[in-house]
Amino acid sequence: MTLITKIQYRNYEPGEFTDSKARTYEDTILLIENFPWQQQREHLIVSPTGPSITIESGLGEYLKLALYYEGKFVLYYLDATGHLYTKSFPNYRESFPWIQSFFEQRLTTDDLKLEQHWPHGKLIHFRDMDFSYSPKILGILTTIALFAVLCLFLLTSTFGLLLTTALPKPQIYIVPPIFFLLLSLLLARMALFINYYLVARDRSLVLSRGNDIFYYGPAGNLQRYDKKDIREIVVYGSGGRRLEIDGFIRVEMQSVTTPCIYIPYMVLHKGPLLSKLAGYPQREKFSFFPFIPLSSPALS
Repeated sequence: MTLITKIQYRNYEPGEFTDSKARTYEDTILLIENFPWQQQREHLIVSPTGPSITIESGLGEYLKLALYYEGKFVLYYLDATGHLYTKSFPNYRESFPWIQSFFEQRLTTDDLKLEQHWPHGKLIHFRDMDFSYSPKILGILTTIALFAVLCLFLLTSTFGLLLTTALPKPQIYIVPPIFFLLLSLLLARMALFINYYLVARDRSLVLSRGNDIFYYGPAGNLQRYDKKDIREIVVYGSGGRRLEIDGFIRVEMQSVTTPCIYIPYMVLHKGPLLSKLAGYPQREKFSFFPFIPLSSPALS
């Protein structure tokens, strides 16, 4: 009998796996024996996402052999109803009887510990996740609606102040300048939003933390890139990295044909994007209105 088995390394994120294919029990044992367990223990954070071998039953069940505290190993068993069980072992070979019973579809939870207080989102550590990103229409429409509401509120508030009799005459003259100032700022932000949309509207990004290869470009013509070719990552914005809905990332590449890549927040917010590009030179560049140059060769 064969089951899908897959590998996860230390720097992978939840749902990121490699070398996924159907293997027999014997092939899986060989995979476990050849896995660099000791090397992967460096800077270990014990979690269902980490250095491990995961086995899928095809019936909504998962069994994962992973590193554990004090040089030990642990089996994570997620059943089809979403219950998570664990069992630790001094060495990985002692887990083989449970792995074999999983292959033979006779694994029971009698000797496993039910994790009753485990936080939500257990399946994300076992199931393959999609690391493709593109602008979300709902988010774009929501932002446009927000701009419209703000403009309407600003307009009605201004007329309300001008028509009220409670406002002294000298002070009423400052209302129009304030109105036009706020309106100008709002329109400038709208122009910035349109600028990002023009760049992001047909763009797709395929990027994960553990894979050095990523893809970016028009949805039907993605270009292949290698993280090892990154020279610098520049974070443009007026609010730093903490303000997700402002700015973009400029990725400087060691490439003659594509020297840089512009990734607006519409494709992927700055926080998740930078976490996937961790370990490469990064700096911030403040700009109150960080526009992306539409004439850049990177956008052609």
